[in-house]
Amino acid sequence: MGLEPSQEEVSEPRRKRAIGRKSVLFAQADSETISSWRDKTSVHWGRLLSREKGADSEQGILLTGSGTAANEASMLAARDIVNGGTVYRHPFWYYENEASVSRLFGTSVSKSEDDSDILLVNLEPTNHFTLANPNSETPPLDVIRSFLLKAAVLPDKRIVLVVDATVNPNICISDLSDGELPPNLVLLKTVSATKHQKGGRDYFFGVIGYKATAEVSGLVRAKLSEYSRLVSGVLPNQNVAYFPRPTPAWLAEKRRKTIELNRCLAQIRPFPDSRGWSITPYTFHSFVFPPAFIVNMISEFCAKANGEEAKKTVSRINDFVYEAVVHAVERTATTDIGVGDSFGLPVTRINTQGGESNVNGASFRLKLPRISPGYSSSARDLRLLATELLNQLDSRNSEFLKVG
Repeated sequence: MGLEPSQEEVSEPRRKRAIGRKSVLFAQADSETISSWRDKTSVHWGRLLSREKGADSEQGILLTGSGTAANEASMLAARDIVNGGTVYRHPFWYYENEASVSRLFGTSVSKSEDDSDILLVNLEPTNHFTLANPNSETPPLDVIRSFLLKAAVLPDKRIVLVVDATVNPNICISDLSDGELPPNLVLLKTVSATKHQKGGRDYFFGVIGYKATAEVSGLVRAKLSEYSRLVSGVLPNQNVAYFPRPTPAWLAEKRRKTIELNRCLAQIRPFPDSRGWSITPYTFHSFVFPPAFIVNMISEFCAKANGEEAKKTVSRINDFVYEAVVHAVERTATTDIGVGDSFGLPVTRINTQGGESNVNGASFRLKLPRISPGYSSSARDLRLLATELLNQLDSRNSEFLKVG
């Protein structure tokens, strides 16, 4: 079952020619032209993200230099908006922003959205596997609904919801509430627009959309602008010319294609599987998880070993897993599939990822395969890749046991 690119897609040669033409235009552009491009892009993303419903509220957009920077600026702004406060980081929060949560909030990090002033949540995981929490399935939308309900019953308490909506920029958070967002809630929606370039990954882009009452919207924008500059998230002029402007229809179609491809992969061996490695699908990713006895073995070994010994052992296991990934890509033998990071591309990327585990004073990541299907990839090629990878990993189970 192959999925053909939509008519809105462009071939790689055409895309590169378009970039070349924009480079010429940028070289000839004056500050007024660049400012006009920036304004038009802001308006475009404003229409895309600012569809939230709420009484006496204002919405706005900031363009940043990356999705990671958008998240960093949003966390810093959220802290100031509630004047400190407590924060709950959902397990799916983007892993590259995890370290900042502890640094920014210290002991004010909560274990639940019920007793927090700020909720940080990604709509889907990108890198969340840890030994303590092997495959967290806490539904992000349920957590968001609970947080919105909390805001509604505490109208005098200002709270902030930060949603990384990269996997679905079309989402309307107010649809998860009773028609409108509570007036005491400040909503910050971030998107890594890098993932929606309709082709390559030549530049980095981020977007922050916000919604707040007129009373606090000025503060919200001022803080987001201040911290975007602080974390080097201000969009460089050169990037303005290349900033993607995807339509809601194109985003929805790309999402539909990748969901279908990931479901295809999951059918090979659905999770959980007690005997061998298995696949759990999401929208833009499929995660490949080990059987429970492998996870238990590694956990037991790390609990008994000293921290550095555990770290070295997990590093060797990571090497085995990465070798299996490289072998599977080579056996699939197509230029449409490669070892690499990122997602949302027309071609498939597979890499190893893992959340941070802490055992006996040592921090490390047990890295597992993450397949990010390209929306123009062939389902047949993806099935070949996944089947070869599962076979490779199953055949190495005995090696993992020896390492432990």
